[in-house]
Amino acid sequence: MTQDSKTTKTIGRYVVQSLLGEGAMGSVYKALDPVIKRVVAIKTIKLDQSRNEVDQKEFVQRFFQEAQISGILNHPNIVSIYDIGEQDGMPYIAMEYIEGRNLNQVINDQEDRPDVVNLAQIILQVANALEFAHGKGVVHRDLKPGNIMVMPNGVAKIMDFGIAKMSGSHLTQTGVFLGTPSFASPEQIKEGQVDHRSDIFSLGILAHETITGYTPFPGQSISAILYKIANEPPTPAPNLKDLPLQIPQWRAVFERVFQKEPGQRYQHAGEFGQDLLTSLAFTSQQEDALGTFVGQVNASVRDAFGIQKDIQRSDFEKSQAPKPVIARIQKKSSPLKWAAVLVLLSVAAVFGLFKAGVIGDGEHLASIIPADIAKEILPARTLEKTVMIHSQPEGAQVYIDDQLSEFKTPHAFLLSGDEDQVFSVRLEIDQHEPNTRTISLKPDMATELTIELKVLPFERVIKTSPSGAVVKVDGKAIGPSPLEFSFAPEQSYQIEVSLEGYDRNETTYIEGQSAVSSLEMKLVKVLPPGKIAANSAISDLKLTVNGKTYNNSVSLPRGTYEVRLVSRKYFFDQRQRVTVRAGETSTLSVPPVVTIKRINILRGYANVKIDGRTVDITPIRNLELVAGKHAFEFVDDDGNMISQFERDIVGGEDIVVDH
Repeated sequence: MTQDSKTTKTIGRYVVQSLLGEGAMGSVYKALDPVIKRVVAIKTIKLDQSRNEVDQKEFVQRFFQEAQISGILNHPNIVSIYDIGEQDGMPYIAMEYIEGRNLNQVINDQEDRPDVVNLAQIILQVANALEFAHGKGVVHRDLKPGNIMVMPNGVAKIMDFGIAKMSGSHLTQTGVFLGTPSFASPEQIKEGQVDHRSDIFSLGILAHETITGYTPFPGQSISAILYKIANEPPTPAPNLKDLPLQIPQWRAVFERVFQKEPGQRYQHAGEFGQDLLTSLAFTSQQEDALGTFVGQVNASVRDAFGIQKDIQRSDFEKSQAPKPVIARIQKKSSPLKWAAVLVLLSVAAVFGLFKAGVIGDGEHLASIIPADIAKEILPARTLEKTVMIHSQPEGAQVYIDDQLSEFKTPHAFLLSGDEDQVFSVRLEIDQHEPNTRTISLKPDMATELTIELKVLPFERVIKTSPSGAVVKVDGKAIGPSPLEFSFAPEQSYQIEVSLEGYDRNETTYIEGQSAVSSLEMKLVKVLPPGKIAANSAISDLKLTVNGKTYNNSVSLPRGTYEVRLVSRKYFFDQRQRVTVRAGETSTLSVPPVVTIKRINILRGYANVKIDGRTVDITPIRNLELVAGKHAFEFVDDDGNMISQFERDIVGGEDIVVDH
């Protein structure tokens, strides 16, 4: 975790707002994603310092793998995973932030414990979410009330998919369970190997405790609890007669879900949820309140696994769900077109059949008249369909036919009206473009709708000092400064500003990453050039700057340059760095030209080279060159070196080699 000068804590790109909880395995923070302005929960995992480097590396790999698996579970009753990362060796997960309480707090609230209807709805949501996860091949492994969040509107969400096992829920070699023993399955205790049916056993324990307030496998110690789960039948709750239960059905459901052999218990979480509901004894008003909610669960389970079993209680299926579980949207049926009916019935043959009782209702009438005419004159088929509306990101305002709903996404809406009737769904959320979709009411319509909302571009002002500069974005001129420009999140832009009499300025701006202050660009006045000149009368002196050759002077913009002075005639070659200042001349000094009176060898002749360049054959008289150090070589006709040396030449001397 890092801190800036304002002591703002960050994890990755997320700005921490508060600490939600801290434990031995890590911490959970409430944080803000500054890019899309979304509140998230950040879960960090502490690495056990007692482990060696290999174990820690494997631990991190397993952590990320499990988090990635959790990320595929896009379901309204499962907490969404947004991002995973690692900072300073600390792994973290960014996930959906949930306002509410965990189920453990809900069922232990003695002053405001929900009634059986609301508790049943929570269990059905958990069962439905498990059904979805198991269909994706994901097993939770640590299902318990503490891992179920319940929002104020009654929506339940499962947390920590796949992480609990890695965080310590495992078996030791002696068979002692170290995780949450009260919610373990027999195979988890005995073998440590679990599949989705282990979750269903844990779901049974969770449902039993949620409804009755008692655990089915009580014990005074961990060992006692584990032994009962693995070897003994459940202990009946002492308050069963005080609860609205059909006790024989209740006992049958829990006898099956608590089978020690996985193959003998429920194979699908949704099926258990349905049977659990049939074992509860509701009033007619409570049954009405549960009707559409149960229909939604049945539909989603059938879609996932092809299970045909529904709750066969007609009262459950006939009524709307209570708020806030499902919102009911209803359109009135179109009236009959009586004029068309009268025209049709005026046909003698049809009228005779109608009078004779052959056609007595709409169904019979439709069977003998053309379909296109029947569609015009017969009442439309009325349908009720539940659609779960999601948005990306979540939390969008929902408008149905331009009417604002009191619910935000994700939420289930019961659409009621004539078959093929069209509903308009518009979603809106801050900093995003509204998006509208239409839904046609059909028997086989999709039960889920996901609408993506694009992030609105950010309007920023590009300023220059002084103003009036030409602004180019990605090479395209867009006008003089100051001006507004729309920047898409996370996109990179190349911004260039120019104004006559000023040096050009440019910057790279990435929306959401670069500081907005970088869009305030200063321009510096263009200064007069400086000059480099050589102080010498040497006729062939050349001045080379950045690969270009001039005579003995050149005008240049301010800056530092590599300069070379060369005179071939007078054996001069010098390199140096020169700083040019605006309006000033940098004068370079060149040594004076001097004369060597005589260059010779005492016996014979030799070829003479000076500074690697051949001059002539000895004797050589009155040779001119610049004063300073020079290299001399004397070579015979066969190319053999006679003598070589360096000499600091001041002028007027003889150079004679004794060979």
